[in-house]
Amino acid sequence: MEEKGIFKKGEEIMQETSKKGKEIMEELFKKGKEIMEGKGILGGIDPSVMTEDVLKLIRFSFDVAYDNVVKVQDFNVKILRDMLEKGKDVQSDTVQVVSEFIESVRKGRDEYKKMITEGLDKVGEMITKTIPKK
Repeated sequence: MEEKGIFKKGEEIMQETSKKGKEIMEELFKKGKEIMEGKGILGGIDPSVMTEDVLKLIRFSFDVAYDNVVKVQDFNVKILRDMLEKGKDVQSDTVQVVSEFIESVRKGRDEYKKMITEGLDKVGEMITKTIPKK
Protein backbone atom coordinates (compact mmCIF):
# COMPACT_ATOMS: atom_id res chain seq x y z
CA MET A 1 0.00 0.00 0.00
CA GLU A 2 2.76 2.35 0.88
CA GLU A 3 4.45 1.65 -2.48
CA LYS A 4 1.40 2.90 -4.34
CA GLY A 5 1.49 6.07 -2.25
CA ILE A 6 5.15 6.67 -3.13
CA PHE A 7 4.49 6.12 -6.84
CA LYS A 8 1.41 8.32 -6.68
CA LYS A 9 3.39 11.10 -4.97
CA GLY A 10 6.21 10.72 -7.54
CA GLU A 11 3.72 10.94 -10.36
CA GLU A 12 2.20 14.11 -8.86
CA ILE A 13 5.65 15.68 -8.52
CA MET A 14 6.49 14.81 -12.14
CA GLN A 15 3.24 16.29 -13.39
CA GLU A 16 3.76 19.49 -11.37
CA THR A 17 7.37 19.78 -12.59
CA SER A 18 6.26 19.16 -16.16
CA LYS A 19 3.53 21.79 -15.84
CA LYS A 20 5.99 24.38 -14.46
CA GLY A 21 8.53 23.54 -17.17
CA LYS A 22 5.90 23.93 -19.85
CA GLU A 23 4.85 27.32 -18.44
CA ILE A 24 8.47 28.52 -18.35
CA MET A 25 9.09 27.40 -21.95
CA GLU A 26 5.88 29.05 -23.17
CA GLU A 27 6.92 32.31 -21.50
CA LEU A 28 10.41 32.13 -23.06
CA PHE A 29 8.99 31.48 -26.52
CA LYS A 30 6.51 34.33 -26.08
CA LYS A 31 9.29 36.76 -25.10
CA GLY A 32 11.52 35.54 -27.92
CA LYS A 33 8.74 35.97 -30.44
CA GLU A 34 8.09 39.52 -29.23
CA ILE A 35 11.77 40.40 -29.51
CA MET A 36 12.12 38.88 -32.99
CA GLU A 37 8.96 40.52 -34.30
CA GLY A 38 9.99 43.88 -32.92
CA LYS A 39 13.38 43.85 -34.61
CA GLY A 40 12.59 42.79 -38.14
CA ILE A 41 13.65 39.91 -40.34
CA LEU A 42 17.01 39.18 -38.74
CA GLY A 43 15.84 39.81 -35.21
CA GLY A 44 18.09 42.81 -34.74
CA ILE A 45 21.25 41.14 -36.01
CA ASP A 46 23.49 43.64 -37.71
CA PRO A 47 24.58 42.07 -41.03
CA SER A 48 27.80 44.09 -41.14
CA VAL A 49 28.87 42.86 -37.71
CA MET A 50 27.91 39.29 -38.59
CA THR A 51 29.90 39.50 -41.84
CA GLU A 52 32.89 40.99 -40.03
CA ASP A 53 32.76 38.11 -37.54
CA VAL A 54 32.73 35.59 -40.39
CA LEU A 55 35.71 37.38 -41.93
CA LYS A 56 37.53 37.23 -38.58
CA LEU A 57 36.84 33.49 -38.44
CA ILE A 58 38.22 33.03 -41.96
CA ARG A 59 41.34 35.04 -41.07
CA PHE A 60 41.84 33.09 -37.83
CA SER A 61 41.42 29.76 -39.65
CA PHE A 62 43.92 30.80 -42.30
CA ASP A 63 46.45 31.95 -39.68
CA VAL A 64 46.19 28.66 -37.79
CA ALA A 65 46.54 26.59 -40.97
CA TYR A 66 49.45 28.74 -42.18
CA ASP A 67 51.27 28.44 -38.84
CA ASN A 68 50.93 24.66 -38.99
CA VAL A 69 52.29 24.56 -42.55
CA VAL A 70 55.24 26.72 -41.43
CA LYS A 71 55.98 24.32 -38.56
CA VAL A 72 55.92 21.29 -40.87
CA GLN A 73 58.12 23.00 -43.46
CA ASP A 74 60.59 24.16 -40.82
CA PHE A 75 60.79 20.62 -39.47
CA ASN A 76 61.41 19.27 -42.98
CA VAL A 77 64.16 21.85 -43.49
CA LYS A 78 65.78 20.78 -40.24
CA ILE A 79 65.73 17.14 -41.34
CA LEU A 80 67.17 18.06 -44.73
CA ARG A 81 69.96 20.14 -43.18
CA ASP A 82 70.80 17.37 -40.70
CA MET A 83 71.04 14.88 -43.56
CA LEU A 84 73.35 17.22 -45.48
CA GLU A 85 75.61 17.78 -42.49
CA LYS A 86 75.89 14.07 -41.78
CA GLY A 87 76.60 13.15 -45.37
CA LYS A 88 80.34 13.81 -45.53
CA ASP A 89 80.57 13.05 -49.22
CA VAL A 90 77.89 15.53 -50.24
CA GLN A 91 79.26 18.05 -52.68
CA SER A 92 79.19 21.73 -51.85
CA ASP A 93 77.08 22.28 -55.00
CA THR A 94 74.32 20.17 -53.51
CA VAL A 95 74.41 22.10 -50.25
CA GLN A 96 74.15 25.36 -52.23
CA VAL A 97 71.18 24.10 -54.29
CA VAL A 98 69.34 22.89 -51.20
CA SER A 99 69.99 26.19 -49.40
CA GLU A 100 68.58 28.15 -52.35
CA PHE A 101 65.56 25.85 -52.45
CA ILE A 102 64.91 26.38 -48.73
CA GLU A 103 65.17 30.15 -49.13
CA SER A 104 62.79 30.21 -52.12
CA VAL A 105 60.26 28.11 -50.16
CA ARG A 106 60.41 30.63 -47.33
CA LYS A 107 59.96 33.59 -49.68
CA GLY A 108 57.06 31.91 -51.47
CA ARG A 109 55.40 31.09 -48.17
CA ASP A 110 55.73 34.70 -46.96
CA GLU A 111 54.40 36.09 -50.27
CA TYR A 112 51.44 33.72 -50.11
CA LYS A 113 50.54 34.88 -46.60
CA LYS A 114 50.89 38.53 -47.62
CA MET A 115 48.62 37.97 -50.64
CA ILE A 116 45.91 36.25 -48.56
CA THR A 117 46.10 38.86 -45.80
CA GLU A 118 45.80 41.73 -48.28
CA GLY A 119 42.86 40.00 -49.98
CA LEU A 120 41.06 39.53 -46.66
CA ASP A 121 41.71 43.19 -45.82
CA LYS A 122 40.19 44.27 -49.15
CA VAL A 123 37.13 42.07 -48.61
CA GLY A 124 36.74 43.52 -45.11
CA GLU A 125 36.89 47.07 -46.50
CA MET A 126 34.31 46.25 -49.19
CA ILE A 127 31.97 44.75 -46.62
CA THR A 128 32.36 47.73 -44.31
CA LYS A 129 31.58 50.14 -47.17
CA THR A 130 28.62 48.23 -48.65
CA ILE A 131 26.81 47.19 -45.46
CA PRO A 132 26.00 50.17 -43.28
CA LYS A 133 26.34 49.67 -39.54
CA LYS A 134 23.37 50.26 -37.30
